Amino acid sequence: MKNKHIWLIVIIVFAVIVGLVLGKSKGNDQKTVKIGNILYMSGPLAALGEQELNGMKMAEEYINLNGGIQGKKLEIITQDYAGDSKKAIAAYEFLKNQKINSLLIDGGSAISSVIPLIRKDGVFGMVPVAVTPTYFDGDAKTCRIAVTADRYAVGISDYLQKRFSIPKIAFLVSANEYGNAVKSEITKSIEKIGGRVVVVEDYEPTAVDFRTQITKLKEKQEVIDALVVINANSSVETMLRQIQQLGFNKPIISDTFTILNAALKDQTVANGVIFVDYSFTSLPDQKDGEKLALFKKEYHSRYGKYPAVASINGYDAVILMAEAVKNTKQNTSTALSNYLVSHTEKFGMVGGEMKFNSDCEVERDIVMRVMKGGEIELVK
Repeated sequence: MKNKHIWLIVIIVFAVIVGLVLGKSKGNDQKTVKIGNILYMSGPLAALGEQELNGMKMAEEYINLNGGIQGKKLEIITQDYAGDSKKAIAAYEFLKNQKINSLLIDGGSAISSVIPLIRKDGVFGMVPVAVTPTYFDGDAKTCRIAVTADRYAVGISDYLQKRFSIPKIAFLVSANEYGNAVKSEITKSIEKIGGRVVVVEDYEPTAVDFRTQITKLKEKQEVIDALVVINANSSVETMLRQIQQLGFNKPIISDTFTILNAALKDQTVANGVIFVDYSFTSLPDQKDGEKLALFKKEYHSRYGKYPAVASINGYDAVILMAEAVKNTKQNTSTALSNYLVSHTEKFGMVGGEMKFNSDCEVERDIVMRVMKGGEIELVK
């Protein structure tokens, strides 16, 4: 009988301890707002992913230093998918098991493979950088603040039409969703104004030698007005150097993620390249608003360089998601998207004012710039 009483006491004490531990764990969860992040931290787009994550970390720190979200600490849980769609799905499943219902997500293959799961599970998604058309889906629970491929196409085709009237172009683009999307949209824009695509050369995202493709382009350069180069990968410097070395001498047109790529250390290889860009610049500018100027200063102080588009968009995406969570009673995908879409005033962000349409997309202003002697100038 005595032993029975002892065992009963042990069981009760154990149950109390377990209850306290679980209660403490639950209490901790209630004091934290978790946002999942599926990002390319390794692989060909690692440099871009690092830029983006830097901005996200600064937003997370800013929010937590200013009281969090309704008094709760913000925690961004990042999963690397390395540009691989299978790894993206695994990353999503991991975050889903963490009871996370809000995601930051970027990169073509990640979007293609994960978005159907987001829709099925009712998870809210925000894309800071990806340009691909995948998010034009009529679903306001998948939001994006990036300049899209069709906007790039308009900027590039308008420039080419002004310069060549009826442009004849060639492509050297990455054989992934990003490269294909930009190529497709530019082709449509060029053909609308009577221009045509003379030749297309693509390459695998992991490629490090482009001499075969460049040689084929050079053979056609007499009937080409300009070459459109899209390469947001870590191989961009090698590609531009090989274009120079092999003597291809026609104008090169590109985009911000190619020419302002962190992997492009030697900017002389991009000399003379015209590229479509966001309306703001990475370097300090007299036209910068107060928020942008302060962000550039703080970013440079922390990382020793000025922020690229990916860093600024990463920061703004986190701030917008936190703002939506803060102002909704229910942290559901519908409530979050409704807040962003129905917001009557523009959101004043580091990257400028933003207004979401019914598909939870933001239309951003674009400009054309040129790299000259290591300096970036506006194309007028």
